[in-house]
Formats: sequence, structure tokens, C-alpha cells
Amino acid sequence: MSEIPELVATHLPEISAHFAASATDSDQPTVGDVKHLVISALAPALPSSEERPPQADDYTDHLPASLEILTRLVNMHSYSISRPASLPSLLLLCAQHSPCTETEVTRPWSSTEHQLQASLLLAKLEQIYKPVAFLLVEQDRKLLAQILTLLQPSLEKFLSYPASVHSLVWLTSHIPHPHLGQVVAQLLPHVLNWVDCWISHYKIAGCQVLGHIIATCPSTELVWYGRADLLSDALKKLLHHTDTEVVKACEKPLVTVVGIKHEGTKPDTPGPADLFMKDLINSLELASDSKKKEIYSAMILRTVTMLGVGVARWVARLTQLIVSQLDFSPPASVFSLLDQLCLLCPGCVAREVPALLPALVKFVYKTSWKSTPTASETCAIHQASEISEAIQNTEISETGDKDQKSDESEMSLASVCLVQIATCDPRTARLLCHDLDSVSVNKKFDSVVHKFIVELAVM
Repeated sequence: MSEIPELVATHLPEISAHFAASATDSDQPTVGDVKHLVISALAPALPSSEERPPQADDYTDHLPASLEILTRLVNMHSYSISRPASLPSLLLLCAQHSPCTETEVTRPWSSTEHQLQASLLLAKLEQIYKPVAFLLVEQDRKLLAQILTLLQPSLEKFLSYPASVHSLVWLTSHIPHPHLGQVVAQLLPHVLNWVDCWISHYKIAGCQVLGHIIATCPSTELVWYGRADLLSDALKKLLHHTDTEVVKACEKPLVTVVGIKHEGTKPDTPGPADLFMKDLINSLELASDSKKKEIYSAMILRTVTMLGVGVARWVARLTQLIVSQLDFSPPASVFSLLDQLCLLCPGCVAREVPALLPALVKFVYKTSWKSTPTASETCAIHQASEISEAIQNTEISETGDKDQKSDESEMSLASVCLVQIATCDPRTARLLCHDLDSVSVNKKFDSVVHKFIVELAVM
């Protein structure tokens, strides 16, 4: 069979729709019928009298009806949904129910069954036409412009139409470079409104779109049009938000855009990363939530990498921070931070050995007791295990194993950091640890100290 000419292939959907319309009977759905079905299946507005996140109760009546329509569209003949006039509304319906990223916000207007049917419908459309990423950008982004026109009224009232927010997030995630840069001006007004909204649901969605823009558009383009400053200012406002999920959502895009702004800054000159480091240190010192501490600590670690040897001016301040964190339950990235400081500026760390070394030894001491129960604790645990039921015993045992593994991991990390810090100034380390191996505390503490003293002796 000969290949279809390129000219014919380009207009194949229209040709198929034309012959289908003439060859099928009057019961075949028309373009108007398909559009009407899609409009009926789109998520309705929330009550206009309230400003709140969407809830499952808002869509109780809508869910079965929309699922029935989605299933009907999937089961239709390809000719019925191959008309270009119905493609924008069909893609918009798929967008409402398709997952976007790993960090998903709540979508009470959808369900697992909806997602399955939407994926089947999307696969069917891609088989008729092309992959979504190509469809959105071909013919000077004609289809994307049509979908945005359909979305515009809902986006202007996004608090009443939360599904429109998710739809735009999904569409944006499918726009590649360089086309994304050409529509950023249309997207930013909506996205910045979401980020400024008091509802966390929309802030997280805004961070997802901003993250895709920052990751996809070239850094030179972001800086040239002033978008790097604009996005950075918008994301920094979320750094101190009370909702941990919002702080987590802004982490990656914020660090990335600060890195873009810091590009070209010489190590001996303070730049945007220095201002960011100051803000992060203050945030970590004031944080009481363990998850937030982990996020801030991870961001500090990435900022240290960004600064390079320029982090030397922050070693004294970071030492104070690390010592204060070691007094409690430090995030695991604190030990990675120590490793980076020793690698980048050992001379500066050498001046902080008198503060860091005792703090690490104190941390090892406290951690060794956490994972080493006393005789009375062992007896109490044994008695409790005889009384408890089998399933409870299993749960307690699993929890204890996890805690013990965590403690052992922290002990191992602290042991490595002890050696790295001592390497920066072996003489001061020997003076501080004089006769430390003569003190016996418990097996785990003694083991760490013995290994450290042995390595210290050969430095």
C-alpha cells in the first residue's frame, strides 16, 4: 500500500470527519452534541458566597454524571471525536482529571475511575492526532490559544472554579521550550494570583507552574525580561508560610531561581545567594516543626554549593547554627553541610574546631543512650511484650527497629564528621580529646570514640 501524501495526512481528521458525517446515520453524535457532553462533564462552580478550598461534598452529585459522560466519550467511535472543532473542549476535560506532578493537590472533582477514563480518552485523541505536546504548539500554538480562551472566564474566578487551576497546571506542564517562554506573559498574571491567595491549595499549584517555567525557560531569558526577580520575590514570600506543604512546594523553584540570579557573581562578592542564606539561617533557627527544619536545612546545603568558596564568610554563622541544631534532633542534611564546609574551606572550619568538636561528641553521647536501653528499661520492655498481643508486639518491634536504624545512621554520620573536622586542625583536636578514650560510657559511644582516637593519632 502506498503512503498517504503529506498534504492529505495533514487534513486527515477533517477528511475522516466529513466522510463519517455523510456515511453514518442520523444517530451519530454531531460536533454540537460532543461539546454539550463535555460542558456537562466539566466541574461546576463552587458556591460564590464562600472562599475556601474545594471539598468532596461540593461534587457529590457531579461525580457520577461526569464519569458516565467520560465513559461514553471513550466508547464513542473515533470519527465522533475526531472533529477539530471539539478538540479544545475534549482536551480541557482530560486536563481536569489528569495528574500533573508527584506533588498532587487535592482534586475532589475527580476520582481514580475518572483518571482512568481521562487517560483512555487522551490516548485515543493522541492516536487520532498527535501527542499533546505537539498539538499545543503547532500552527503557532493555535490549539493552546483556543483552550486558554475557554479557560479565561473560569481563571478570572479561580476561587469558584478550582478545576480550572488544575487544568492550567496540566497544560503548562506539556508546553516545551521555546514555546513556553512565548506564553509566560499570559500565564504569570494567573499564577501570581494563586501564589498570593491565602488558600494553600492554590499556592501549591502556583509553585508547580513557576517551577516548570524556571526549569524550562533559559536562565538568560528569565534574567533579561526581569522574570527571575519577579518569580524570586513571589516565591520568597512562601518561605515562612505556616503550612509545611507550601514551604516544600516552593523549595525547588526558589533555590533554582536564586541560583540563576547568583550566576556570574564572583566568590569574593556577596550576591543574591548570600541574602538567601541569611534568610534561610533565620528561618531554621526559628522553626520548631521537624519537617520544616529538614526543608530549610536542605535549602541551606544547596545554597552552600551555589556559593562555592564564597561560603567562607558564612562559616562562623553556620557553625553557631550547626551547634544549636546538634543540641536537639538535627536534620540529616546538617552532617552533609559539615562535610561540604570541610571540603570547600577547611581553613575557616579549623577556627571553629573548638566549638564543633565538643558539640559532635555531646551529640554522639546523647544518641548512644537513645539506642542503648538500661537494665530497668530492658526488664520493662520484656514484661510489656509478654502482656501485649502478638500484632501489637509486631508493631512495637518494627517501630523500635526503625528508631534504632535511625540512631545508628546518625551515629555513623557523626563519626565521619568527627574525623573530617579533626582533619582541619589535628593539633587542636588532640588537645580537646586528651584522655577521652579513658572514659567509658557505653558500648556504642566507646566504639565511636575509640575509632576516632585511632584515626586522630595518625593525622
